[in-house]
Amino acid sequence: MASNQFGAGNNLWKSHKHYTLREMTRRKVLKFNTTGIDYHLTLKPQSNGEPLIDQLGDIFDSMVNDMTTGMADNDLVRFVLQSKSLDYPISLPFMPRHELNAERIMGEVQRVLQSNENVNLQDGMQVHLVHVGMPQGGVASRKRKHYGFKLPKFLDTKKSVIRIRNNDLLCLARALVTDMARQEKHPDWNSIRQGRQRQRILAKELHQKAGVPEGLCGLPEVTKFQQVIEDYQIIVLSAEHFNAIVFEGPKREKQIYLYLCNNHYDVITSVSSFLGRNHWCLDCKKGYDRKEDHRCNKACKCCFTVGCQGVTENAPWRECGQCHRMFAGDECYANHCQPNKENQSVCQKFYKCKNCNKVMSHRVRRPDDHMCGEVMCWNCDKFVDPSNHQCYMNSPVNILIRPITNCNRIYFFTIHIRKVSRSTYQKSRKIYEGEVT
Repeated sequence: MASNQFGAGNNLWKSHKHYTLREMTRRKVLKFNTTGIDYHLTLKPQSNGEPLIDQLGDIFDSMVNDMTTGMADNDLVRFVLQSKSLDYPISLPFMPRHELNAERIMGEVQRVLQSNENVNLQDGMQVHLVHVGMPQGGVASRKRKHYGFKLPKFLDTKKSVIRIRNNDLLCLARALVTDMARQEKHPDWNSIRQGRQRQRILAKELHQKAGVPEGLCGLPEVTKFQQVIEDYQIIVLSAEHFNAIVFEGPKREKQIYLYLCNNHYDVITSVSSFLGRNHWCLDCKKGYDRKEDHRCNKACKCCFTVGCQGVTENAPWRECGQCHRMFAGDECYANHCQPNKENQSVCQKFYKCKNCNKVMSHRVRRPDDHMCGEVMCWNCDKFVDPSNHQCYMNSPVNILIRPITNCNRIYFFTIHIRKVSRSTYQKSRKIYEGEVT
């Protein structure tokens, strides 16, 4: 298929399958750090009178090959097809490049055509394609190129990261055997941690056991290693995807966290410390500082502890004499008395008013200042009585006033405010403006 220039820099592809595919716009997809491309697809019927629906299989097959040229097989691709005669777009979720084919697209198209007989395929369709390049690992640590922010130097200062120093393409296997040796307290731990010959031998044995050839290893190879490492759950975080999790194996009691940066794998010994948080939730994959601020289905709503089974087991409720809150069983009660790193427990952070049964935080409102029935006004940033509170706008504080330079004109404006009822405001809303030059 030939590629020509069309209009203001838009690429135009012409096919021998009687269709025209024109690139319209490119949009930045910040979530995946990539670019989404919008195409316009025009279909032309065959001269021999063959139905257009019978041609779609060959058209989609050729079109997918043209749009995904240069992509790796394990890269993720999302395909969306939209037409004016369709109420909803035909959308395929993210899938590996090798799984996106004409058969998958035709299955969705035929399903839509069966429920909507008024679709005119010759009116033209819009195609939206999002490509997310999946990282490949295995580059030697001394052969990596770095631009801009020196992330590898930053990782050297992180005590929660074990750097893999290698001159071969075995960084993935080296990282796996290193973390397993750390958690199992291997007798040769120091030699393995320092990347000596013992680490290389274990990495080669892991490659042979998993049937993975030595070389660059992407996420498909991680899957093969996960199949032979049955006691651990492998979780891979990617620097190119803003430290998001790009691979997560089946749940196990123990985990191996890997960090993929510049096509190289390192070991994360503590995810919470790596992310600069005090805690890490394995279920919702989020870090947090205070456990009372963590909202998770696995966390108890009484003691804010992950794994507390007091509520689910219908344990007898127990009231605390200090904070006057209720807890499900002795274990839940003991968890709320347990101090954290700051030597503060949940009992010292929260209390319940015995009159209005409202639970408050000592950090937000002290018990001596609490009044039953009060609410927080988010405009005034104060606790007020909602029955007679007259809200107002606070004056700005700590505003940085910059001197005016190279300005030939100064503008003055005033804002006039008067108190009116809601109905009067909606009927006669006025805006006052003023300018002096």
